[in-house]
Amino acid sequence: MTRTRKMDALAAISIICAFTHAYLLISVFPYSGFMAMDLVSDVDTDSAGSIAGLISSSFMFGRAFSSYHWGVAADLYGRRAVLRLSLAMSGLATVWFGMLRTLPCALTARFVLGLSNGMHGTFKTLAFELARGDAELETRGMGAV
Repeated sequence: MTRTRKMDALAAISIICAFTHAYLLISVFPYSGFMAMDLVSDVDTDSAGSIAGLISSSFMFGRAFSSYHWGVAADLYGRRAVLRLSLAMSGLATVWFGMLRTLPCALTARFVLGLSNGMHGTFKTLAFELARGDAELETRGMGAV
């Protein structure tokens, strides 16, 4: 495989993983209000928004705690290993979140999903590494991420 083809393959894989990351982040938005009403018995349609916000934001709260550590792991063990581990752990946490029936467990699962998601910082680093100093390619790469 030539160097250009290898770089194109890495870019394609990075974009697919970036879409996976975006899906994990926003997939809960359409149904989080209904989920809040289902998980908490005394919540109606008027007060479901605050609980839906907690469910949605617990992902970012977990990601805030782990992003530095994922960056260190990417430097020590490599970007590929971090992406593989992060995708596997995110998949398991997503399945776990889908099977829960209580609010504390749902909040914990979304938090763990955020903790296990080390893709975003790795993508930014990969965008700069794949561009190799070309400002136009860096801009395209960051736009894709």
